[in-house]
Parts: sequence; structure tokens; C-alpha cells
Amino acid sequence: MNNQAHVGGTTYDPDDGLLFVTGDDGKVNCYDHNAIEDALKANTQHNSEPFIIDLNKEEYDGIEVECNINIKEELRTNDAATIYYHNGKVYVSTYRVKGDLVSYDINCNRDNGKVDLGVGQMHVVSHNCPSAIQGISIFERDGKTYVAFARSAKYSPSSIDVYELNDDETLGDFSGSTSFNHQGLEGIKVNDDGTVTGIYEYEGSTTLDKNIDDIIGNGEKNCTSF
Repeated sequence: MNNQAHVGGTTYDPDDGLLFVTGDDGKVNCYDHNAIEDALKANTQHNSEPFIIDLNKEEYDGIEVECNINIKEELRTNDAATIYYHNGKVYVSTYRVKGDLVSYDINCNRDNGKVDLGVGQMHVVSHNCPSAIQGISIFERDGKTYVAFARSAKYSPSSIDVYELNDDETLGDFSGSTSFNHQGLEGIKVNDDGTVTGIYEYEGSTTLDKNIDDIIGNGEKNCTSF
């Protein structure tokens, strides 16, 4: 990448073939996943050794897509901690206390291979999210939409907190929470069958021993304080 970002979150837009990555200084970077795939296919060695796409090289011009998502100006923070794509919107969350969750409408057009990305105005979902958010997943269950927050901080247990997402795209009622001793839970994905796949900062990714249906509606406030 052509920045020194921490890369706290990535998300894939399967509708438009775009990869969104949290950048530095409050920015979100966007990349044409189709162009990345083309570059991989054009290289004959990537099956036997690591293949590096250096965005500073002219041969990879066109992979990076102009994207004007930047939370710093309106939220006054450079903490674009994590990101998630859902139904034509990109959601960006902060890590701080209290946390923020905002969304942007995404409109992508492809003309002769060039990607033109349109981004709507920032919409504030909530300024009162839980603290220490490392990952989010938005999912549908029994006619309702929910947001699952993955939370973790150094030397503390991880947790998943679930809230309803209102029809007007604001954060709704708290639904339930669960905590577990494994540290460093970051990105999560609530799968269609209710299982939860998580990425740990320390030990890669795994399907967690948690089912979202056991968390929804349990009303239990997570006892971990970050």
C-alpha cells in the first residue's frame, strides 16, 4: 500500500468488486479487486512464491480507486478503526469511548474498465457505541437488522455486543452480549447459519464457539470494562 496505515479493518463489496481498507489520518482506501485478480493471473510465479503488488509502481496504476471517505473532518478523529460493507453502504467505526458508527452510500460505475466511485454524505448511525470496537458485522435475523460489535483491548477478555439497527439507520436497542477469555478479537463475520467467524490479533482466524442466536435477546450486559 502507499501509506503507513495500521489497517484496522478491511471489507469486500461483492456487488461492485471493490476492497475497502481503513487508512491513515481518518481515511478509507479503496481498491479494484478485479484489477488485483487480473494482476495475479498475469503473474506466472505467484503460485510458488509470494507475489507483491506495489501500488507505487506504474504497472499497477488503476488498482487504487479514488475514494473520499474520511471521518477526521466531521468526527475530529483519525481513528478509522474498522469497516464493513452491507447492502450498498460502507460502515466505519471508531475505537474510542464512546464509539462512533457512521455510514456512506456507495455508487460504483465501471466504464471501459475504469472505476468511478460515488460516495454519499456521512450518515451518523450513533455517537454512543460501545468502546474498544475492533470489528463490526451487520446481518439480518427474523426480519430485523442487527449490528454485532467485536470488542477487545490489551490484557482484557474479548466480547461481542449486539444492537438492533433501526429502519432510519440509527443504532437501536441493546440486544445481548457475550464475553470470553480469549484476547484480541478483531474482525468478525456473522454467517447465515448464525455462526461467527473471527480474526484474532494474535492467532489468526477461526470460527468462534459462539452462535449469534444465543446472543440476540439474552439482554446480558457484558461485564468486561474497556
